[in-house]
Amino acid sequence: MELINPICDEKLRPHMGKHVCVVLVDGTTIYGTLDGLNGQQLMLKSCFAGGEAVSTNSTKAKAQLTKKQKTAQTSALGGYPYGGGFGYGGGAWGLDLALIALLFAIPFLWI
Repeated sequence: MELINPICDEKLRPHMGKHVCVVLVDGTTIYGTLDGLNGQQLMLKSCFAGGEAVSTNSTKAKAQLTKKQKTAQTSALGGYPYGGGFGYGGGAWGLDLALIALLFAIPFLWI
């Protein structure tokens, strides 16, 4: 798992099309495929909300996410039927950069 910071075009470019975990300022986690940056929005495809909230401190969040990885059950759709909270197979979703606390690139098999 790799922290992507700052969230800008040049830092995101190597991770386009890869799976990411977004931690919002309220601790909510959102998983999806990185589609790009459109102005002040981070664009994700095939995204879904994670279960429990995590810390917005990068060190603590990484530890919490790693712990979740070790205890998570394997599922093709991340444990959510038909794509989870945001639907199945929909288009890209935009998240305002002001709402994002942390962004991690994650290995494919982790979700």
